[in-house]
Amino acid sequence: MRKVLSILLTFVLLLSLAPQTKANNVGFKDVPKSHPNYTEIMYLLEKGVIEPAEKFGVNQKVTREEVAITVAKAIGLDGKKTKTKFKDVPESRHSSGYINSAVRAGIINGYPDGTFKPTQQVTRGHMAAFIANAFKLTNQADIKFKDVPKGSTSYVAVRKLAAANITSGYPDGTFKPNEGLSRAHISAFLARAMNPAFRRASESYYGEWIINQVQAYGVGTYSSEDAESLLGKSLTFTANKASCFGDKPSDIVKVATNPIYTETIIPASDFEKKHRIPFDLLGLKAPITEINVSDSKGHVSTFFIKDDNTLIISGGGTYFELIRKVSKNK
Repeated sequence: MRKVLSILLTFVLLLSLAPQTKANNVGFKDVPKSHPNYTEIMYLLEKGVIEPAEKFGVNQKVTREEVAITVAKAIGLDGKKTKTKFKDVPESRHSSGYINSAVRAGIINGYPDGTFKPTQQVTRGHMAAFIANAFKLTNQADIKFKDVPKGSTSYVAVRKLAAANITSGYPDGTFKPNEGLSRAHISAFLARAMNPAFRRASESYYGEWIINQVQAYGVGTYSSEDAESLLGKSLTFTANKASCFGDKPSDIVKVATNPIYTETIIPASDFEKKHRIPFDLLGLKAPITEINVSDSKGHVSTFFIKDDNTLIISGGGTYFELIRKVSKNK
């Protein structure tokens, strides 16, 4: 009996000494799947841009130090502690290497008094400049935000982010350049800069599309004859109208006016659970951009963005490939 007890005690001791896998390695308590920036935050966690912890602090305002660290990690800069030219960033500070690398890369600058001000909060306007510098954005969108006039300090950087579909501003036509930046928001901007799949290309699917082929058959109401009868048909998605595509082939003749496009980024692990079909069978790459179209009467259609010229649309349990209709030059 003593021998058995001794073995059990030894086993318990070994378990207590073994490395534990913490729950925060797979998420944060304050970032549920329902959070609008969940996928972007999990992407940065997976890439090592942000560190695992019990809580992420989604609403916490970001400092210059935090931006230097995350942006430097996002583009693979050296973070080893080192001497800096700033009197308030000694070599012993945990961020010294990242700050030094970010400054040397032309991403962020210090102040004329020789300080960096690592704990000073960052605005959305500052963030635009840091990301435009880090990812070497050059193109500028011909877009006007009411609160970003020409000649303002963030004017060029904001236009660069807009051109890259990293930002579209607020519905009221503002960008809010002087507003403090939360950790959730910087995560969204960084994920979009790192991976085009996260970018808000809301107008990229506007236009006329041709139903090219059946991509895959799922469980639904369409027969193979129904599906084949739709090949070659046109669908239109614009700001003013959207073709309907539902459980009956005849839905295609309906048109919704003033449609609402709702964009959702779906992780690979959740796609099959939601749609009961492997995403790669549809020719999609993770993370998947899903667009749900609705109007005042309800749901109109659902499609997924494969690339700028290809969509995958679902209807009647069948998935079709749409190709962009190109007008012939006259």
